[in-house]
Amino acid sequence: MPKPLPTIARLREVFDYDPTTGALTWKAKTHPCSHGIKIGAVAGTLDSSGHRQVELDRGVHMAHRVIWAFVTGAWPAVQIDHRNGVPEDNRLCNLREATHRQNHQNRGNNTSGFAGVSFNKRARKWRAYRCVNYKVKHLGHFDTPEEASAAYKAACARIGEPEVFAPRSAP
Repeated sequence: MPKPLPTIARLREVFDYDPTTGALTWKAKTHPCSHGIKIGAVAGTLDSSGHRQVELDRGVHMAHRVIWAFVTGAWPAVQIDHRNGVPEDNRLCNLREATHRQNHQNRGNNTSGFAGVSFNKRARKWRAYRCVNYKVKHLGHFDTPEEASAAYKAACARIGEPEVFAPRSAP
């Protein structure tokens, strides 16, 4: 059985949040035996994917989720996405609630700079594609990434779905 999440009051008791930098810092020791916690120091450690995580009351929590709860007053119902794709940028303007699918639409997994577009070395063309129900649907090869992006956007419009959850540019 998972441990219950800390209350918002508990988060506000032990953390401070700087909206300018996105830093979550220790405001108070979490337990009388909290060795190693320095008041005012950035809370938590980075995991292997570059996300900051904090330990509180015998539970480990992702800092971006803690910050969301701290600021909004409620734990997120779904995932929290980093708009600009930088996992340690925890400024509230860079965070938003997202479904698993939306969160993965915002991943930087191609070199084109466009969602649904990658370079096909064998064809020496830009490839447009969409993922539908976990299957990749090929939309064609194009001379430029802009043409491939237009095909991707048109395919999204045909099924009435936004082409991307969000741009990867900084907020």
